[in-house]
Amino acid sequence: MTPTPTRQDPVLALRRTTRRVTAVGLTVAACVAAWALWPLEPGPITLATAPGRADAPASTAHVAFNADAFKVTLWTPTPVPPPAPVIAQKPPPPPLKLQLIGITRDTPVDGGAPELRAALYDPESDQMLIVAAGEKIITSQARYTVASLTADTIELADGEAVRKLSLNDERRPGT
Repeated sequence: MTPTPTRQDPVLALRRTTRRVTAVGLTVAACVAAWALWPLEPGPITLATAPGRADAPASTAHVAFNADAFKVTLWTPTPVPPPAPVIAQKPPPPPLKLQLIGITRDTPVDGGAPELRAALYDPESDQMLIVAAGEKIITSQARYTVASLTADTIELADGEAVRKLSLNDERRPGT
């Protein structure tokens, strides 16, 4: 009769396997560390001259450091464009202070063509001005000539620009 094999304790088998793996791992790690840290013997370093090079040093002595070899422009910056020429612009004319109050149609007594007249208010002098086409207006800031006059607009010329006032203008003062 053959004896029945005894079962091994799994915990003991695991401990044995762990010890074996640890021992092998430590041995391999020690060999790798010894190989990596083992000092190397310095070998001779020679400067080989390429065929046809006359500027190579003739001896194997130490060559002095040449800092001029590093003085090279690595990039060239983009040139800055010249500034755009500044064009002197004439300042805008001051805002027109006259206010168009109304336009009247006057019929002459002799029966001629009706004449349009504009009622303008000058807030600087606190005066009401009644003008017709072609008349001149003198204020404290400028001189104007009535260039044209229609039923709802008046155009004033000051020699530089023509300004237009309208009865239908939404930008009336005080609104």
